[in-house]
Amino acid sequence: MFFTSYNFLIFFVLLVFLYYTLFKRFQWQFLLAASIVFYAFSGIANIAYVFVTITTSYFTAMIMGDLLFKQEEKIKGIPKEERKAFKAKIKAKRKTALVACLVINIGVFSILKYSFFYSGGRLNFIIPLGLSFYTFQTLSYVIDAYRATSTGFTEKNPFKLALFTMFFPQMLQGPISRFTDLSKTLYIEHKANSDNILSGLMRILFGVFKILIIAGRLLPSLSILSAENGNYSGGAYVLSVVLIYGVVLYCDFTGGIDIAIGASKVLGITVAENFNRPLMSKSVAEYWRRWHITMMSWFKDYVFFPITVSKTMIRFIKFCKKYFGERAAKSMPIWVTTLFVWFLTGLWHGAGSNFIVWGLLNGLVILISMELKPVYERFNNSRLMVRCSKKVLLDKILVAIRIFRTFVLIAFINGLDIFTDAFSAFRAYSSLFTGFNLNEYISNGLEPFGLTIPECILIAGCLLFLIICGGLRSRYPEKWRSATFKLCACNALAILIIIFGKYGYGYEVSGFIYTNF
Repeated sequence: MFFTSYNFLIFFVLLVFLYYTLFKRFQWQFLLAASIVFYAFSGIANIAYVFVTITTSYFTAMIMGDLLFKQEEKIKGIPKEERKAFKAKIKAKRKTALVACLVINIGVFSILKYSFFYSGGRLNFIIPLGLSFYTFQTLSYVIDAYRATSTGFTEKNPFKLALFTMFFPQMLQGPISRFTDLSKTLYIEHKANSDNILSGLMRILFGVFKILIIAGRLLPSLSILSAENGNYSGGAYVLSVVLIYGVVLYCDFTGGIDIAIGASKVLGITVAENFNRPLMSKSVAEYWRRWHITMMSWFKDYVFFPITVSKTMIRFIKFCKKYFGERAAKSMPIWVTTLFVWFLTGLWHGAGSNFIVWGLLNGLVILISMELKPVYERFNNSRLMVRCSKKVLLDKILVAIRIFRTFVLIAFINGLDIFTDAFSAFRAYSSLFTGFNLNEYISNGLEPFGLTIPECILIAGCLLFLIICGGLRSRYPEKWRSATFKLCACNALAILIIIFGKYGYGYEVSGFIYTNF
């Protein structure tokens, strides 16, 4: 049941009505039932996998919470040395419970997601809806329960933990929520609030606008151009595929997240923002601070930081300092940890070589930019730049160039997703230099792969509209939050979607690209 389907529209309208009327005293329980129904549309059998994750996470957190309570009770009034030894004993038991849970949940995740890759095609499980997202959410819950220094963190009601795991707006594409954040608004009673409903509706319509008008219009062209053994080859077509995919990925993913956040807002529930105008990024590192924020913060908090403070890393730093010097001791651990985290990030997206290379390329570009930062600073502070009479204008031009450069670079890195493996991707990219086929591209025009000049103008205008809206929201937040503006925006977006949207009976657009990850 995708967000842009008629089924979801009927499901959500009925849910909101019942949520605020018949079930207003049992809202979170009703949301759990609705989320199970929503998930059942992807296959009833898949619910079993989610329940395994919920069950292991619930009992592990309970065991660790009980051990922590036992520790707090036991250490009262006992000598310091005994207290220290007892704490160490409890910590070891809690760590054993944590490791067992991680092995089970990550094991189930790996078998379901990577079985085809591991078995050379002999096994091929159907991947449950939202596998990556609900697995990472429950992992963060269990790890946070282990890190808790006092009792009270663990959720004692298993059905509440089930709702946290299966909350339906997040199942398709995220965001990846933390229990401490989502639980603040997920379980409390909400009254119908016109501001929440209007804000949520506007956000939903922005998401539908991106998906049905832009992504939906470009997807058929992308399918034709990127088809293996297709009729189109050469650098000009590869360049088109990469740029079109960059736009489709942005509109598909941010649009889905807009709908998820908007649907939650209508219900009075706050979920984490996942994007912050990523198209305005001036570097790859900045892009990843603005794109899929919850995933990147997850890897930072649960992989990057734990590795940097681990005993193994401390020994590695001492080794580097002893044999390679002070500078190497500062940079080499960062390089190793960053590349390892990005390797895992690529693996999270998929087990193919293209995804792994995708991750390593992102990490490599970020690290090289970090090493070259002093060079950039010297250039910006050089006499030529300081004495330039048109410095303000020059700064704006340089910012625009950096934004464009980042978009193109990210588009080519993300373009690896399109190909079956890294070798195929780089072979296609090589045609940019060996066989551009520009004359063939121009003579064929846009019509063979489903685009017309008016449609291209419409798409460009819609993208410009989104960029302007992002700037206005950032510059004039108070006006953006006014009820009059929201009402006008909702009407305008609805009219544009009705006139220009690519839809019809049973139309599903792409089924969301990030659902596959």
